[in-house]
Amino acid sequence: MIEPKVIEKFMEDNGLEPYDAFDVDGEFKQCNPLYFNEDLELRSIEFDSRNLEFFGGKTCLYRLLTCKDHVKHRRTEVNNSEVVAEEKKNLKGRIKEKASEEIAKKNSGGNKKCLIGVLVLYE
Repeated sequence: MIEPKVIEKFMEDNGLEPYDAFDVDGEFKQCNPLYFNEDLELRSIEFDSRNLEFFGGKTCLYRLLTCKDHVKHRRTEVNNSEVVAEEKKNLKGRIKEKASEEIAKKNSGGNKKCLIGVLVLYE
């Protein structure tokens, strides 16, 4: 287990506060953006927006603390993790609603198949 003091020092050195979103380089860049919650647990906004568990969080944190990976880009306060995750959920909901409306409007086979594909993609 990693001591909270070590995580707090890492966050301070990188100018991070809980719920500040940031990107990393290395093995876990496909999980960007990341953030620390109030319990100093490393989370992925991308996974949170899909209601998935970030099982690599401890490994990613270890790689950050040992300088194998680095904080590449700190997000602005306006784009903090809660806001970004909520915006992704809202966007997916709007796309789903729009695709449903289009399916209802158009009964031609080609358009319907294409729009159903959009629905499946964002489910």
